[in-house]
Amino acid sequence: MDSLLQANIFFFIASVATVVLAILAGVALWHISRVAKNIHLVSNTVRDEMNTIVSHVTGTRKHIEEVLSSLKDAIMEKVSKTHSPKKKSTRKESK
Repeated sequence: MDSLLQANIFFFIASVATVVLAILAGVALWHISRVAKNIHLVSNTVRDEMNTIVSHVTGTRKHIEEVLSSLKDAIMEKVSKTHSPKKKSTRKESK
């Protein structure tokens, strides 16, 4: 074969391969961008849900602290009434 014909065949095959690889790279990048977009949406949803959970836990903790504080106050009031010094009677008890 003529060397010029061989060079033309080589450049034709190289050009076709380059176009095919460019198309495949474009498709791959398109899929990667879709996956990245979905990951971004999922991470935003997870962040929002975590913020909601944190606010609920904070509210629950405050409520529990209030309940425990009022319970402690009630117990302390009950204990202080029970252990308060009794007045001594001035009368003598008869047997």
